[in-house]
Amino acid sequence: RVKTHISDPGFKQPAIETRYEYDENDYNFLGRGSGVSWNDDGLDNLYRARSDYQYETTQILWDAEIDKAVSRTRRVFNRFHLLTLEETTQHSTDPDKGDTYHRIDTDYYIKPDLSFEEQDPYCQLPKSVTKTWRRANTTTPRHVETVATTYDDFGNLLTQVNANGVTETSEWYDKAGEQDEQGRWLCPADPQGFVRNLKSKTVTPATSDHGKAPTLQTRYRYGEHPGLTGSGPWLALSDETLAQMIDGRAVTELRRIDHEYIIAPEAPQKHGLISKVLRTLHGRPETLTTTRYSYCITSNARSGAMVMRTTNEQIGFDDNIDEGKPIRRVIAEEQSLLTGDTLLSEDDNDAKIASVHDRLGRVIEKNVAPDSTEYKARRT
Repeated sequence: RVKTHISDPGFKQPAIETRYEYDENDYNFLGRGSGVSWNDDGLDNLYRARSDYQYETTQILWDAEIDKAVSRTRRVFNRFHLLTLEETTQHSTDPDKGDTYHRIDTDYYIKPDLSFEEQDPYCQLPKSVTKTWRRANTTTPRHVETVATTYDDFGNLLTQVNANGVTETSEWYDKAGEQDEQGRWLCPADPQGFVRNLKSKTVTPATSDHGKAPTLQTRYRYGEHPGLTGSGPWLALSDETLAQMIDGRAVTELRRIDHEYIIAPEAPQKHGLISKVLRTLHGRPETLTTTRYSYCITSNARSGAMVMRTTNEQIGFDDNIDEGKPIRRVIAEEQSLLTGDTLLSEDDNDAKIASVHDRLGRVIEKNVAPDSTEYKARRT
């Protein structure tokens, strides 16, 4: 097992030393001390351990110059290798302030007396996550935040009660799809038979003595489109509507967003890309704002790399090009087809920023107005 790890960044920077300590009972991820007889069947033997088995590691960030620990992080795992506890003590360099302590407790939907095969399908998802902050030498005062979640049998999030009391409730379409009262598809049947298409998301505010914020719900509809030549169909979001809810009913439409796509099964470079987004407010057509997208594959002028150049034109609701009063904005980006890195961005004022990345995808250089000899600016 690793006892010490030292990383030397070079360039006269101090080395980063990390030390490790392990479970005092010698429990580990292989199940030592669990009483389980090893079975060489390719499966994880620890999954057959008793319900209370757990193992832990401690990671210590060490300052070699003063020969002292900077921080200490202890992590505890259960028999399914899920992180149940992480506590970090940050040692202060100021003796008047003292050390700080941060703890994260994670509870899962695991039934202690059942084997893994008998658990619920979502047993490895967190039931609640509690974070605690305090001084290391005292238990009070402290700050505690808890987030609680529930799921369906497919692992989809159903409810999430945030630390601030706001509740997010999600509803999902059945794999067989769903139609409205007129027989129109809200969501066609999932081509692969999964329950994964979000039907609605409701945000319910926390109770307050200072009035009540509105309950908001976003509803989603999907459309079926042909796949690439020789493949099956696929589903894509067709529209989403945000509305204010009263007594469980949508009473006021606040915003609607419609999505249109490029349907060209014979052109895999463009098929399925979004072509247009239309936004309206409060159900009023005169508020329509349109964003149109166009694409082309070309080579970047500076690096020579093959890129996808995406141009989007935003057309305001008050646009009137016929009368010579266009309210439009055009921006463009070039992204590497190989890495996805943005190599060039260009706004509606023709201001360009060219970026250079290293092999890890990190930006190492930016050039503003790269084509100008007079205004070019370079930052590394």
